[in-house]
Amino acid sequence: MSRLHRLRAFTLVELLTVIAIIGILIAIGVVSWAAASERNRDTTRKTDLQRYKQVLKQYYGDHRNYPAFDSNGGVPIFAANWQLADNDGLTCDHAGTVVRLTSSYTTSLPKDPLDKIDYARAACGSELNNTQRNRYLYLSGPTDASGPSSSPTIFGLMTNLEHPATDEALAQNSVMNPFYSGSTTDFGLWYANRNPYQQPIASNANYLVTSKD
Repeated sequence: MSRLHRLRAFTLVELLTVIAIIGILIAIGVVSWAAASERNRDTTRKTDLQRYKQVLKQYYGDHRNYPAFDSNGGVPIFAANWQLADNDGLTCDHAGTVVRLTSSYTTSLPKDPLDKIDYARAACGSELNNTQRNRYLYLSGPTDASGPSSSPTIFGLMTNLEHPATDEALAQNSVMNPFYSGSTTDFGLWYANRNPYQQPIASNANYLVTSKD
């Protein structure tokens, strides 16, 4: 082998080093992309809750109260996409004839970027009641021992941010968390007294927007 050929060739160690560096750069890129995607989803969540809030304020202007939380026979479905949708098109209908947001106030309701539930077709039961992590939540208040008021004067919207800022993160045991049994918020104790089956969101929701914000 000529001296010139030896100088141009890469050794096995050099090739492995280059491959390792490329692998590290790809890993860093993937992590950065994932973090950016999570932050983009969080931005969408905050924007969506503000959209809900604006429409709910319009509703209040017409009715002097907010849509009443439907406790669904004692097994609450906290999803805002169900709570604030009219019966038209819902497989799991609301009780009574309370006017809600669709289609009188908006043609569609925003969904959490990771929410895969089809609320128009979902039947009452485990699909709507369980695993409520990736959903926007709706609450109305005040409440008493029997449940939410039929003419609510406040509302709450909750979601799970993947990268909340320190000053906006709502801890599970925060005195501001409507689901925390250690305190009484403006929403009353009814939400805090839901059992674990009925409040699977309690350990996940970390961002709250209310009518008072």
